[in-house]
Amino acid sequence: MPDSVCVGRTEVLDRIMRRALGLAAGYRQNLALIGPLAIGKSTILQHAVALLKQHPPLLPVLLQVRDGSTLGEFAEQFSSTLLHRYWTDHRPAGAGPELPHTFEALVRACQPYVPKTTALLAHGVAKARRGHTAALAALFEAPGQLRQESGRLCVILLDEFHRLSAWGAAKPYAALSRQVMVQQETMYILASSSVAEARRILQERLAVLFGQFEIMPIEPFDLATGVRFLAEPAGLAELGMPILMTLADLGEGYPAVLDHVARAIRAVEPAGPADRPAEDRVAAALTNVLFHPTGALAQQCQAAIACLPAARRAAALPVLCAIAQGQHRLSGIAADTGRAAADVTRTVRLLVEHELVTRRGMFCCVRSRLLRLWLQSAYRIQQGPVHWEPAVAEQAFADTMRQWLQRATSRAPQAVLETAATMMRRFQNELIEIRGRRLRLPKLDVHTVLIPGAPRAVVGQHEEARWLCLPYPTMVREADAVALIQALRHAATPWTRRWVIAIEGLEVNARLLLQEHRFWVWELDDFNQALDLYGVPRLLPTALQSLASVAAVPLPEAALPSAAGADAQQVGA
Repeated sequence: MPDSVCVGRTEVLDRIMRRALGLAAGYRQNLALIGPLAIGKSTILQHAVALLKQHPPLLPVLLQVRDGSTLGEFAEQFSSTLLHRYWTDHRPAGAGPELPHTFEALVRACQPYVPKTTALLAHGVAKARRGHTAALAALFEAPGQLRQESGRLCVILLDEFHRLSAWGAAKPYAALSRQVMVQQETMYILASSSVAEARRILQERLAVLFGQFEIMPIEPFDLATGVRFLAEPAGLAELGMPILMTLADLGEGYPAVLDHVARAIRAVEPAGPADRPAEDRVAAALTNVLFHPTGALAQQCQAAIACLPAARRAAALPVLCAIAQGQHRLSGIAADTGRAAADVTRTVRLLVEHELVTRRGMFCCVRSRLLRLWLQSAYRIQQGPVHWEPAVAEQAFADTMRQWLQRATSRAPQAVLETAATMMRRFQNELIEIRGRRLRLPKLDVHTVLIPGAPRAVVGQHEEARWLCLPYPTMVREADAVALIQALRHAATPWTRRWVIAIEGLEVNARLLLQEHRFWVWELDDFNQALDLYGVPRLLPTALQSLASVAAVPLPEAALPSAAGADAQQVGA
């Protein structure tokens, strides 16, 4: 991914640099970056290395624990990378232009300058090749030995560190934690895409007295940052705000997804006329990246379903497809697939375990919007009962993408009232879960009504239940909350449930006031979660109607970040 993928990561890079520069000043604080796949952790580490190289005596050493590698392979990778970084910075003038590329060559080159370090690494690699996990103790001791011989302060950046568990649940971390505690002049920056496992390891295996790890959760971009990434570093501002917002919403703030989409759009631009409609360009790009089996996002979606156990995959995929197509209740999935309810329940449980589906009360929903769109379009065309000619199938997918874009970009912000009414008409007395709260939504007869002192509202009634939903398309301020409470104070019949949907958010005092008077308060994310469950198109905010409004979203500076950052969690004794 290009440098632009670090858009919106200024605070993370800032904290890494402050901690690393603190090492040079005599204070060591280890870090752990935790976040899901494709969130940009590896790119953050690469940017951090580029910045750290500018600040000797720091010696940044970046490596990834490769999936499926043997202990011997990891030992050789660790040792070679450490020596290569040292040799790159300390190569004598007469050493020649070529760099040694094998572990043995690196040992020969570095041995005259750091003999004890090379001997320690050679010993560790030899033991690791014989499968002895005790070799890890020698490997993790080497950065401290290098400090003594060269004066360099090693910053070890270990990506996907949880894969050390492949060589034992305890021994690798025991070796690492001992050196973390002993080597006060070596800093470790760990990163992992296995969030739950990484947290468990940090709490149970690496909670040492003098080497606590400061946990830095790496979160997806918010919508404004995603739009700015597409508009500025990716160079797609000419697509217009509605399309940029739709693509940013599809990517859910994952830098890798946004980057693949941006690359694909730029790649198709030269092939069409200058006045080619933006929808056509985006549809052609999505065809290349999401429909073609070799496309990066298509492969990502294929990998997601490939995580299912092979023995149960064929039975699980129809259930997953039914959920993607809008069957969110277990009864509807059973009817759509012709399966027994108990079988569907077991299959949904499997999909939840593999993080493909999320349960919200009585509802199921495909977790990833990208995967959901792929299942609805590309997978349905490619795996459906009709055998399509390749050109016809590609055109059908492109047409589907154009229709999807047109639906997504044609919804005006003022459609919030109609959207809320449509959703309420689909209530069937179900339980849903929003922000950890379980809510029962009864079946209602729905209509709209004008209430003095309040926006036009949606009313739902059934027997004794009287629900009042008030969607605010703009920011809800304290004065709005006061006016609403006063307008409803003298209602002839009390409302069973009063419910405010704040599309553009609300002031703190407004929230507290409404909650004090027992209103439900939903913001846009809460509303969109419910819309997903009921199969109603999502709403995008009104605050990003021009690129000027996202210009205030900061991008990282090219130079060293400033010394500002939020507090982080710590794991330690």
